[in-house]
Amino acid sequence: MKKIKISLLAIFAIAIGVKAKENTSFAQYFTNNHVKTFAGLSSFNAKEANTQDSTDVTNLIIVNPHFTMDEPVEGGICIYGQDCSGNNIDLNNFGQTPVIGWKSEFSGDGRASGVYKVGTNPFLGSSGYIPPTTLSNGATMGKVLGFMVCWGVTVQYTQLVSLPAGKYTLTLSYYNSGGPNAIAKNLIGFIDDDGNEYLGKRTTFPIGSWTTEEISFEFTEQTNGYFTLGYKSTNTGSGNMPHLFT
Repeated sequence: MKKIKISLLAIFAIAIGVKAKENTSFAQYFTNNHVKTFAGLSSFNAKEANTQDSTDVTNLIIVNPHFTMDEPVEGGICIYGQDCSGNNIDLNNFGQTPVIGWKSEFSGDGRASGVYKVGTNPFLGSSGYIPPTTLSNGATMGKVLGFMVCWGVTVQYTQLVSLPAGKYTLTLSYYNSGGPNAIAKNLIGFIDDDGNEYLGKRTTFPIGSWTTEEISFEFTEQTNGYFTLGYKSTNTGSGNMPHLFT
């Protein structure tokens, strides 16, 4: 059984317990190794477990995993449209802004989300809540996805994938720019088509630092589902809810 490691950071880094040949697509690689290929995806990132020798193939499974295809937010993202003019923000920069390759899903108003460049000061939701100065790995260049929801609202970005049989470990990374309360439900992870959820367990997040957790699961056959980024809030205002970046 192949062991596959997936990191859901500001990027998705995916590792499998076998080495992919250079210049070999993920579909070709698994076809050659008698494992069914991913459906509907052209590529992935992989590295051999427990060795120094690895081939990174992240871009083969996730479309826009590093958010490099998106222009980062300028100025900020407001929670409600009526807040834009008072903050001198583009009228399109409120609520859940789109991310290339990811489907936007939500349950109501009271949300702000989008792609940010690390080390900059556009706000998330309201003034003072800004992205981290680095990625979770310490890199000072790159982009992160930020999201904040309040008053019981849910926000998610999802992307459909098909995973072959294997053992998976997801490493989840979070940065909280502000908001001390617990969230109602963590929606960062993977959900299969049968509704089985492999999601982060953390519901509270220290302010001003990166934190991580790992979750593991195993599939005995090819499994369809989707990666998800987001959370469901409790019935409280924006100042109390975490302003998360991942």
